[in-house]
Amino acid sequence: MHAHVYALAQTSTPQGYVSAVNEVGGLQYFPDPESGQDCYQFTAQLQTRGVPL
Repeated sequence: MHAHVYALAQTSTPQGYVSAVNEVGGLQYFPDPESGQDCYQFTAQLQTRGVPL
């Protein structure tokens, strides 16, 4: 997933242009409380320029 988010930098989407991707919070262990499955999360900031609706 990490690579997919970073691959968005310098790309156009139907919703607008992604100019940069910055990682705000590193990868952290975040287990699912219901199932007990191991899960991880990270926080990223996407800088975008939207398109008129």
